[in-house]
Formats: sequence, C-alpha cells, structure tokens
Amino acid sequence: MATGTDWSVALMQKIAHFNGGLFDHTTALPLSAAQISVLLEAAKPDWSDVEPAIFGTLLERALSPRDRHKLGAHYTPRSYVERLVKPTIIDPLRARWDNVRIAAAQHQAAGDTPVAIAQLVLWIGYFQWHKKTTGQSDTGDRPLLPKEQTIRAQDAVLAYDAELPRKDAAGNFVTI
Repeated sequence: MATGTDWSVALMQKIAHFNGGLFDHTTALPLSAAQISVLLEAAKPDWSDVEPAIFGTLLERALSPRDRHKLGAHYTPRSYVERLVKPTIIDPLRARWDNVRIAAAQHQAAGDTPVAIAQLVLWIGYFQWHKKTTGQSDTGDRPLLPKEQTIRAQDAVLAYDAELPRKDAAGNFVTI
C-alpha cells in the first residue's frame, strides 16, 4: 500500500498507492497463489474457541523427533511463555503504550486532532468531487493522501467578500 500494486490476488483488483507514509517500513513474505489460497481458506473458520496448546501439540506431532530437534521446534506451555514474555515484552510495551497515550492526549490538547480530521475531510470531499465530475473513482494521484499538510492549526479571521462558484468545461456549476 505504500507504493500501490498492479494486481492483488486476494482482492482480485489493482491496489492504489493511497497512504502518505503509514506503510513506509513494511515487508511482505513472498507467497505463491496456492499459498495465499490455503491461508484464505484457513482464515474462514472461527478459531477463537480452540485452545492454543492444541496447535503446539500438532506442530510437535507433525515433525519427526529428528526434525524437531534440528529446528528446535518444541511446544512450550503457555505458563512458561507468559513467565518469560510478560516482564521482557508485555510490561515494556504497556509502558510505551502509556507514553503514547499521554503524547496523544497532549497532541489532542494542542489541537492536532481537529487539524488531522479537517485534512482528511477535505481529501474525502476532493475524492467525492472528482468522482462526480469525472465519473472516475481513481484520481490518478499518487499517493492519494500526501504527507504534505494543507491545513494548519492557527487563529484565523475570515472575511466573506463574494461567492465565486466553480463551473466545469460545459459551463455547468460544479457541486458535490
């Protein structure tokens, strides 16, 4: 999504480059069409009620003892994992998350959130206007949402002098 793609096997359509930075640092595993098909089929059932230990047991039994040893593929009970993961991963991530929440609250207090929302609303309006005036959903702009911010948080005095309606090539008024 950071650069768009000519074709998505999963969606059976082209994916536009629509984001101005969110997906700059991502990597994707190289999967064949058959592998993607298997993953899509496996994702259809509701797996939420299956005890995770079952998957560990299946993994161990699917491999020969020699392969398990060679790969280091041995199922570790949840309690052992939690004893290690909680202090080394979960607790630090929760502390970082608390810091992110504090920073978000500060940005919101500083007025950054309304600016971001206004920016997004303007882009949505632009896309709607483009679709209505051209009949095309895709503007051809890449990225669709650029990183440049066209709205700033500041005090403003607005003056209304006159309304100059926009007209299309045929002389008709352009509306959304």
